[in-house]
Amino acid sequence: SLEELDFSECESLLELTSTIGYATKLKKCYLSGCFLLKELPASMGRLINLENLDLTGSTGLEEASGCSSLEKLSGCLSLKFVNLIETPIWEVPSSIRSNWSCLYRLDMSWCRNLKEFPNVPDSIKELFLCRTRIVEIPPSIENLSRLRKLIMYGCKNLKKISWNVSKLENLEFLGLCKSGGSPYDKMKLHEHDTKLFEAVIEWGPNMEHSLTVVSDFRVHYILPRCLPAKALSFRLKSYGL
Repeated sequence: SLEELDFSECESLLELTSTIGYATKLKKCYLSGCFLLKELPASMGRLINLENLDLTGSTGLEEASGCSSLEKLSGCLSLKFVNLIETPIWEVPSSIRSNWSCLYRLDMSWCRNLKEFPNVPDSIKELFLCRTRIVEIPPSIENLSRLRKLIMYGCKNLKKISWNVSKLENLEFLGLCKSGGSPYDKMKLHEHDTKLFEAVIEWGPNMEHSLTVVSDFRVHYILPRCLPAKALSFRLKSYGL
């Protein structure tokens, strides 16, 4: 009957018992700050009702076992909110993309081994990738048609942004900056941030759609890639330009 398990900041936790797989009614599992935890038991894949998983700061997950630990969770079909902040994980296994069909929000900020845009499920609506080493937002971004929020602050290696971003009709907020770090800190237009700007694009027959863009990329480079492809007419408000 257990629905919530909280081992947050349990610094002495070395492993989870395999019996956790019997807690099939478990909905929330918090393992943030468990930096001695090396891997997750395969039995966690039986947690079919698990909706919220937090592994923030579980730096003990070894690079190889970290990704294999995610594969063990492919049976968690109800997952909606997953935090992988500051873990050594370097990719999202393909089995996750097909099985986590309910995933709403994924945070992989500070995953320093992450160099390629993650292969996330199409269901994703909020994606946080701050302080990663991602180089490119690929053309496959168009598959994330439900995406509402994409935040990549502090991504110093980000060089290339696909034109297919303009095909994301449900996108409401896009933050692409080489500066900054936390997705939860609102980027402010300080005087010394000479390259940072904020633009609000309203579009649609009655201007009912709105997209906010915060970026320090060159305006003439980023805006054409963000402007919704179906925006025959639009209204632009900008700050810092």
